[in-house]
Amino acid sequence: MGDQSPCLLAMSGISKSFVGVPVLTEVDLDLHAGEVHAVVGENGAGKSTLMKVLAGVHAPDAGTVRIDGEPVAFTHPVEAQASGVAIIYQELTLLADRTVAENVFLGREPRRADPLGRFAGVVDRRAMAERTAALLADIGETSIDPAAPVRRLSVAQQQVVEIVKALAGDARIVVMDEPTAALADHEVELLYSLVRRLVERGIGILYISHRMREIFDLSDRVTVLKDGRRTACRPTRDVTADDLIRLMVGRELGDYYPDRADQTDLGAVRLRLRGAGNARLRGIDLAVRAGEIVGVAGLQGSGRSSLAHAVFGAAPFTTGEMTLDGSPLRPTSPRAAIRAGIGLVTEDRKAEGLALRQSIRDNALLVVRGVFTGRRRAGTADVTELLASLRIGAQGSGQEVRLLSGGNQQKVVLAKWLAVRPGVLVLDEPTRGVDVGAKAAIHELVRDLARQGMAVLMVSSELPELIGMSDRIVVLRDGAVAGELPPGVGEEEIMRLSTGAESAA
Repeated sequence: MGDQSPCLLAMSGISKSFVGVPVLTEVDLDLHAGEVHAVVGENGAGKSTLMKVLAGVHAPDAGTVRIDGEPVAFTHPVEAQASGVAIIYQELTLLADRTVAENVFLGREPRRADPLGRFAGVVDRRAMAERTAALLADIGETSIDPAAPVRRLSVAQQQVVEIVKALAGDARIVVMDEPTAALADHEVELLYSLVRRLVERGIGILYISHRMREIFDLSDRVTVLKDGRRTACRPTRDVTADDLIRLMVGRELGDYYPDRADQTDLGAVRLRLRGAGNARLRGIDLAVRAGEIVGVAGLQGSGRSSLAHAVFGAAPFTTGEMTLDGSPLRPTSPRAAIRAGIGLVTEDRKAEGLALRQSIRDNALLVVRGVFTGRRRAGTADVTELLASLRIGAQGSGQEVRLLSGGNQQKVVLAKWLAVRPGVLVLDEPTRGVDVGAKAAIHELVRDLARQGMAVLMVSSELPELIGMSDRIVVLRDGAVAGELPPGVGEEEIMRLSTGAESAA
């Protein structure tokens, strides 16, 4: 992006309150043609509200929005779309049972004229498919069939369809809200290439992400929001990850992870695998001691989540040996694993970890009530103190979980396992989609559980998190253990084992 590129968007002095509570206070934000402008901040900092003001979902209480220098006052999202504003939300808005072309032109389908040249109101499906194919080809994506039902596409391909849908509406300002949150590692590069192609066409992109690497890989500038105010707007090349974290949460990067366990304080082996395998895993040898956090690294498809599911009995081991506290155990269902003292924090908290329309208290008691029915009264008596200790940001334990931030939702997921105190806790992507402040709180909570004697097996695709949290790191490759690394190891060593580069050297 050149410094003299046209200013597409200028938001000045934007303020917004809900029920008298300020959410945004005099926020300024601008965007140039051909620029990726990152917007970062903790959950609750005001990022989503600011984007909804731009999209016409909320009217600002004060401030102005200008597009191409002209003031606009959107009262409906359709008006924002007509002015070239498109938002691609973290949770995709496509209709799964309709085709790619039908989704791209939803609400603006081309019509077929009758012999007299009058539009008969019949959708011209051929024209719709041809235009969709042209839009896909225009961004270099030819692997997606315009006639394919959306449900058959990968998440990354669905992201492409959302982008094409925005281009079909002549979008010039595109907001991407956590676009890689649901993508596999190998799919992220596809999104990167699409972002770069959009920038080459002069489209301006507002990019919201909690992932530092994406911010530094893609953005030209970064704006930081904290408590509804803009705390900084700087060229990305002039800041570091430590700078951004300090601006967002007021702590240094070095304070991001709690101290590791002293090896002399670790207890006996709680979970042990010897030659364990199934359709996706083979010959897994692994041990986790009481008080220890063992990290699991590897590329997408290496078997990380498969290992978590096998230990939890969701996809049981079929070969080898598994012991818990020295006794043989091979759970054939999650219920059996839970009764034996194993818990799993799933990577998809919304789909698999929570009942979103139930209260915080009811979610915290899901395992107690569903598996340990005889302990329901005792669990109910303990849950108030448990929830208070987690410091969940909510109006009360009766609030619906769907209304909480991602970090607070993750605390509720942990709460349902703390209510039954498993001896082994498996964490699969424990801080995915969580802001940096909430990450630090979750990290401290997990380390505290280990200090109390819990054995923790932690799967994560974020290498800094694995390095900062793990007492040891086991690296998987092609469903097998590629090696084990000591605490404090560098990212290069992990990647060499993950990719097999150490054997090729």
